[in-house]
Amino acid sequence: MVMTMYLLPPLWRRAAALLAWLSAWPAAGASVLPELIGAALREHPAMSARAAGVQAAAADLDAARWQFFPSPAVALTRDHLSTGTPQHTLATVSVRQVLWSGGRLTAQQQRAAAGLEHSQAAARDTGEQLALQVVQGYGDWLATHLRRNAQLTSQGHHLRLRALVQRRHEQGLAAASDVTLAEARLDALQAELAMSEAQEDIALARLGQLVGRPLARDALDGALAAPHPLNGERAALLQQALARNPALQRAAALQAAQAATLQERRAATLPEIYLRAERGYGQHGAAAVGLRLTLGASASFGAGRAAASQVQAAAAQLSAAAAERESQQRSVTERLLADLALAGAAAARQQTLTRVLAASEELLASYDRQFLAGRKSWLDLMNAARELAQTETQLADVAAARVVATWRLAIQVLGHAAIAGEQP
Repeated sequence: MVMTMYLLPPLWRRAAALLAWLSAWPAAGASVLPELIGAALREHPAMSARAAGVQAAAADLDAARWQFFPSPAVALTRDHLSTGTPQHTLATVSVRQVLWSGGRLTAQQQRAAAGLEHSQAAARDTGEQLALQVVQGYGDWLATHLRRNAQLTSQGHHLRLRALVQRRHEQGLAAASDVTLAEARLDALQAELAMSEAQEDIALARLGQLVGRPLARDALDGALAAPHPLNGERAALLQQALARNPALQRAAALQAAQAATLQERRAATLPEIYLRAERGYGQHGAAAVGLRLTLGASASFGAGRAAASQVQAAAAQLSAAAAERESQQRSVTERLLADLALAGAAAARQQTLTRVLAASEELLASYDRQFLAGRKSWLDLMNAARELAQTETQLADVAAARVVATWRLAIQVLGHAAIAGEQP
């Protein structure tokens, strides 16, 4: 009975601690994960590149708007006819205003506006992908961290079991093979622990590259992320995520830009009506050049059937953009449905494994008592201890997978900016 009391307290303390961690996780906003996402959005160079792209697209739109205004021009000519003939210099100032372009200027402005929307959506898409990468990186670290903690407690338990069987062997109550089995199980567990520590270091290094600074275990261990709460029906969450998905917004903007390009190509084959006012300063020969107003029309059809071919190419590109938008929507919907399914399955599996853990704990305690009473072998007790450790490892992986799935959904439904703004 003394040996039974020696073995049982670490077991029930470990199980109670793990069950308490699973049932009383901190609120999602209390974790460090929103801070990590915000740091990645601020520090990652990909966001700076997208911001520069947005500025360039805004300048293009501003330039397209200025095309509706008059275009001033200055020309300076100097004639030299022959030797001994006076040179004549003429400066001409003109202003040209397009009165009708067949919709070409409007199409250029619409294309520039669509380009700005595309750049802004691309910036949001890059931010969302960075946030998803941070969540995945954090999930990789969390899985290895929880797995390592479970292996550490299991290591302590196996150390106590080895000490027990060594004493029994010295007393002639256990065979040498029992000691060998305990040492082999302990060595295998230590090898797994070393691998988990290496994987945790790798996960921390990858996560540090995303947020732009080195991360220590203590900085993340103090506030573990919980599954993010998601309120609403599955169909409503899916619809909300699709409505704000930046990848779909990029595809829609690209389609709008291609539609404007098609309109611009068609308008290029129509004549342009303009009004030009010009005035010359100086003399050209014996006559002075005064103010002249010109109302004219011009058209350029390009070489051969080049203009018609360009219209056909623009129409084909518009069809391709529409098909790409539909394909993108299906891909996004598939990913969202997969995340919803994974979140639900992880929650159900976590509950099941929590019950299995409690049952494994009771089974190990029972085998412990039966071994001391001579009704169970040492191999039965060691197998029960290994099954308990395996259950704890599985539970750690499922818990981390649930965190990743729910936070991925939260980012896609609520937006990465909203998630990064959550205050602990």
